[in-house]
Amino acid sequence: MYQSMCAGATPVQHAPLNSTGCGLVQPRAMVFFPQPQGSELMPQTGLGVAIKTLRERRTLSLREIGQLSTVDHAYIHRLETGEKTNPSPDLVEKLLKVLKPSERDAVLVTWLVDHADADPSLVEFVLQDPSISIDVFTAAAGVRHRGNARPDPATLIARIKRAFEDDDEDD
Repeated sequence: MYQSMCAGATPVQHAPLNSTGCGLVQPRAMVFFPQPQGSELMPQTGLGVAIKTLRERRTLSLREIGQLSTVDHAYIHRLETGEKTNPSPDLVEKLLKVLKPSERDAVLVTWLVDHADADPSLVEFVLQDPSISIDVFTAAAGVRHRGNARPDPATLIARIKRAFEDDDEDD
């Protein structure tokens, strides 16, 4: 039997030709399928999105943040891609010391450590808009949706802000 080789592919066997050199004997195909790379392996998490966004704001590479925080750069990459989801408080503190986020963003990251199910697109949206308070974010992140449809982050935040305003008017 012979194998075709392609970089990053999984081998599948081809059957040999019959004794006359034409036609296949008991076909057993060996085809190569590309393997998932990077973030394709695990779905992103809110925490991963937050760490990556804050790292990119400071224009730090994974190796640079690893050296400055004394945290292995590969572990930081795993946090960013969602492969790891439960860092210790000490590790989060080391990262935050290097990332130097605003107080609101530091609270957001700390909250995300205990809430791995937070919507990554919501986290990304909130990090881009400093006017969104941590209270509005946590309320929006805690909303459960019916069915598969989930409102876009802007719509969800607007609804939560309206609910907070309505609640303030009732007091």
